[in-house]
Amino acid sequence: MRGVKTADLQSLIIVLSACIVHGFSERDFNFTGNWKHGSNPLTLQFNVSTGGDTLYISTNETTLTVIATISMVCKNESNIELHPNQSTQTSFSVTWDGFLDLLQVKYDNWTYTLCASPGLQPTCYTGLTDKGGPNPSTGFGIFNGRIRGDLITEKLVDSYTFLGESSSCVKDLCEEARKVTAERSNRVDVIEETLMRANVNGSVDLQCAKATVLNIEAGFKGYSTSMFAPRDVPSAKSPSVRIPPTLLASKARSSAKVIITYYRNFSLFQAMDHSVILNREVMGITVQNEVITELPDPVAITFHHQEPLLKTMTRQCVFWDTTKGMSWNNSGCKTNDVSEEETECLCNHLTYFAVLLQLEQKPVRYLTALTFITSLGCMLSAISCICLLVLFTRQRRNSSSECTPVHCNLTVALLLLSLSFFFNGILASLKEPHLCRFLAVLLHYSLLCSFMWMGNEAFNAFRLVYKPMASYIPHYIAKLCLLGYGLPLIVVAVVLLSGNFYGELRIISEENTEASMCWITEDLVHYITNIGVFSVIFFFNLAMLVCLVINIQDRGPWKDKHIMLISIWGMNCLFGITWGLAFFNFGPLTVPVQFLFCIVNSLQGFFLCLRFYLFQRRSSSNQSGFSGSGSERYSLRGNQTGANAHLVSQTQ
Repeated sequence: MRGVKTADLQSLIIVLSACIVHGFSERDFNFTGNWKHGSNPLTLQFNVSTGGDTLYISTNETTLTVIATISMVCKNESNIELHPNQSTQTSFSVTWDGFLDLLQVKYDNWTYTLCASPGLQPTCYTGLTDKGGPNPSTGFGIFNGRIRGDLITEKLVDSYTFLGESSSCVKDLCEEARKVTAERSNRVDVIEETLMRANVNGSVDLQCAKATVLNIEAGFKGYSTSMFAPRDVPSAKSPSVRIPPTLLASKARSSAKVIITYYRNFSLFQAMDHSVILNREVMGITVQNEVITELPDPVAITFHHQEPLLKTMTRQCVFWDTTKGMSWNNSGCKTNDVSEEETECLCNHLTYFAVLLQLEQKPVRYLTALTFITSLGCMLSAISCICLLVLFTRQRRNSSSECTPVHCNLTVALLLLSLSFFFNGILASLKEPHLCRFLAVLLHYSLLCSFMWMGNEAFNAFRLVYKPMASYIPHYIAKLCLLGYGLPLIVVAVVLLSGNFYGELRIISEENTEASMCWITEDLVHYITNIGVFSVIFFFNLAMLVCLVINIQDRGPWKDKHIMLISIWGMNCLFGITWGLAFFNFGPLTVPVQFLFCIVNSLQGFFLCLRFYLFQRRSSSNQSGFSGSGSERYSLRGNQTGANAHLVSQTQ
């Protein structure tokens, strides 16, 4: 029993080592088992031919027999004396790669090639499955038979028969590459790994890629080549590659196999941030069993443009970075805009390269000053909001006004917005992707909540002014909370589930400085979820403000221009009208509008606190007054009714 367990361990080690060394793919066949044999000299007997679909494996006391009719071109028959083994139980494996027409037997620590790869095969036999019904054996045979690690039977049998089916290996290889990449994002080299194992040189044409296999030797003087033009664009210029003579300068070896691969419109390289790749072209350069970095002379890849680029687009050379998920990275690559129709990428390492198209980001003037002003304003607003929440909490004990909880929730949203923005820039410098994504989500959510509660303020004021006597709505505040917090949560959740749209955003200044923040990385998402939402709320709030001013301008103390101006300013603070300055950020107005926008809106929490103080002070100066979370009730004279006094006070 102990010997069987040892053999099981040996069998698993063979499976694992074979997968590591050869990188078995979905199309490969790999059978492992334990051969129980005698102590006499052992023999491997095999017969490989074409024209069939069967792989037969059998054993007896002294002979391991392999009969295969699944080869496309190979014919080989022989008897090989196996290396002596002191044990009577030995692990072995039989592997078959139909695409390479490669059949091998691994016995103990020795590998025997029954059919060497003649090159890539357009058609091959794959998907070998157990025919079933192995004959039991009582003396010698195979136990613990497995296919690709999956156990067939633990019982001792004398033989296994496997049947395959003919398929298009070229097509299967491309499908396999897509499948492996989808399952494991750090594996995009399935095609290159297959070509490395193949006995092939020169050009290789697959359905999903085109490749050039190059063997370099000592005295390598560099290499230049142009890849094939795409089938669907016959008039297009193909990319070109120049490999420097110093490719292996930092390596001990002087020879290696190099594969240059050209992909066009291939789903292997679909970044989570939905990056736009020039012509959808990707070039890969791979050296067998080597990771090439810090090249003294860069490798050069030239991409040609099939159509003029938009004037607002910039080109950036990038490589496929599997260390940070499925994304493009520009580290170690220099972009050389040769002309409007040609871009050259100079990179000091080897991997997969492309040209990333991005909307040109306009440098921001006075970025440092604007950042400082906004951060200072946010901190002052955060302190003001905390003070305001304390005052609101005390006031709610003596007031049943519906305005107080609405004001309170707006203050909470602005507090969250101020804190998230203040700490965003500080924590973004830590360069932690997961933390940065969380900060971006928090900032986006708090901004949307602030917008929604500004809209709730406008609606609440309009309702109290125009329907003062029939303004009761069941669960009114709960419904506003559902709208103010729930709707932003849904928007953020949809963005999160739609892709990797949150991350680090770099802002460039005209002073050659750079600031980082965790925010939305896709412009379209920003325009829809922020600009779009704010535009609707802004024009709604602006309409409410106009209606309110028209309605109250002739009432009681509001006839006083001073009081009217303070009232309008107070409603501006509640409704967020000053955020509309963003619509004037163009032309000669850009710089003054940016400064005014940052000052006024970063201090919105402070202005709310100031508004509360002014109204409380003026309310206390009137002998009879009512303060509803910064709102005021006046004692009105003449024919003004109590209802009018109530509604006017609530609008502020």
